[in-house]
Amino acid sequence: MANTHFATDGRLDVSLGLTHTSAKHALGSRVNGNNESEWMYVYASAALTAYVTVGVEASGTASPLTAAIARTGATIGIAQNAFSAADYGWVATKGRSLRVATTAAVAIGVRLYTAASSAGRVDDAAASTEVQLGGLYLIATASGTSASSAACVAGNLVVIDAAFII
Repeated sequence: MANTHFATDGRLDVSLGLTHTSAKHALGSRVNGNNESEWMYVYASAALTAYVTVGVEASGTASPLTAAIARTGATIGIAQNAFSAADYGWVATKGRSLRVATTAAVAIGVRLYTAASSAGRVDDAAASTEVQLGGLYLIATASGTSASSAACVAGNLVVIDAAFII
């Protein structure tokens, strides 16, 4: 799928679909994009596969999202293109016409959780050690029995963790 995301707020030298080996913007910078999207400029601590969810630390460092990272209060984003380790680039923090990596077949409208077996992917299995990702919705079914990706809408991404509910 071709990257059709672009910045709409007039900031110069913003290419949402490209990564760089040196910083082009301040880490944590945000821009607005088409399809009601918002993007954050990050540094990839490890290689990121396209469409994985990431946790972004206050320093601007992005890592594949796990329940442990989600519980730190990291900003949640979704990489819309692949990053090599130590690359800089943009991840979506909200928007329509995005894609998200899944562990296997996941239906439209189900609750989505971090996946213990695969950092950065989402699953519909509610394991007690995982956290729910509120504000993330599939708009197409992820099919198959292996890792895949599906069209999604993201907005106000938050962690819903039973450990914090009284």
